[in-house]
Amino acid sequence: TQTADVPLREEQVQVQRVAVGRYVDEAPPVRHEGDTMIVPVLREEMVITKRLLLVEELHVRTQVLTTHTPQTVELRREEIHYERLPPAQ
Repeated sequence: TQTADVPLREEQVQVQRVAVGRYVDEAPPVRHEGDTMIVPVLREEMVITKRLLLVEELHVRTQVLTTHTPQTVELRREEIHYERLPPAQ
């Protein structure tokens, strides 16, 4: 038997969790900064909001109605008497 000195390569991975706590519109891609690969970890949350729903409209129209109702009333009368004067000279 002989003793062999053979180099063996081994990679060790260090994982560091960095809290972010920021809301995003879409999932950010995996990115690299130097020899560090940054993998985003996402969680969906339910969001309850209020919004206005127009259920119906009321269309209000005004109508003018004329009715004839017979009534007994005392009518007033005025008389006008006038006299034409000749034009002034």
